[in-house]
Amino acid sequence: MAFPPGFLDELRSRISLSGLIGRRVKLVRRGREFAGLCPFHHEKTPSFYVVEDKSFFHCFGCGAHGDAIGFAMRAENLDFIEAIEKLAGEAGLAVPQATPQERERAQRQKTLLEATEAAAAFYEERLWAPGGVRAREYLQGRGLDPQTIRRFRLGWAPNDRQALRHALEPEFSDPLLVEAGLRRRPAEGEPSDYFRSRLMFPISDRAGRVTVEPDLTLPGHPEVFALGDMVRVGETVLPGVAPVAMQQGRYAAEVIRARLESREVGPFRYRDKGNLATIGRAAAVADIKGLRLSGFVAWLTWLFVHLWYLIGFQNRLLVVIRWTFSFVTRGRGARLINLPPGR
Repeated sequence: MAFPPGFLDELRSRISLSGLIGRRVKLVRRGREFAGLCPFHHEKTPSFYVVEDKSFFHCFGCGAHGDAIGFAMRAENLDFIEAIEKLAGEAGLAVPQATPQERERAQRQKTLLEATEAAAAFYEERLWAPGGVRAREYLQGRGLDPQTIRRFRLGWAPNDRQALRHALEPEFSDPLLVEAGLRRRPAEGEPSDYFRSRLMFPISDRAGRVTVEPDLTLPGHPEVFALGDMVRVGETVLPGVAPVAMQQGRYAAEVIRARLESREVGPFRYRDKGNLATIGRAAAVADIKGLRLSGFVAWLTWLFVHLWYLIGFQNRLLVVIRWTFSFVTRGRGARLINLPPGR
């Protein structure tokens, strides 16, 4: 189901992320953030952070990342629609039932957002081209290093009245670019680029995500792939776990290979391979594609699966040391696991 544009942002703005997570995790304020023990893996030192003003959480221990909807999905084992319905009920919002007219408007809004994303990518590219050298020198003179410039995707609009149109045609029509506010149509004469010979500061959604095409490429730039937990495929927000990025990487490689071989590849689909949770020495549960395990067998399964998906020898070694210590000292934690009725 495609929700009308703005509904999900309104829902996120009405939900206090720290309040939502604080029902399950004891959070302690640290400056502008909140810290606590991660509810998704066993730990004794807080590595779980909630950034309220940017509406996301992140665990530096297990990599869990997401917003209020993603937390509800993970913590309560809900699918996307169920999480939205639950949060909307708490926020006093009615979940909209899309009419044909609303679906048309949503598609139009999606196209406008894709046009602005393509424009941001174009201006960013121009900044790092030879023609953007003076703009880069100005930014560096103001104390911005290249890492910061790239992080906030600053760009440069060249002094060319038709540069953006030439870059985005035929993917985006001129009337669409005018409607998006990227070009303007004077009373007399032909339309021209609205931004010329100036620095550009793009604005993302509240969570800073980049909207990509179903094949994970930037709108208007099929040669550029965007991967990871800060990517949104349309209105779909994927869970912030390592398997998502790994599957995205394999999919992007397959798309490139398919292009070289002149064949088609379907859209990206994340395949959830199951859920696991551990509590202490040998208490654990696992649900892997219908196979349900518990006890010591599930505990070992969690360990080997976790090690398998970790990247880097040092990370794997660290996890083995921590888990060995927890096993020897009989360390225990707590997990709230919701099961459907009858299970």
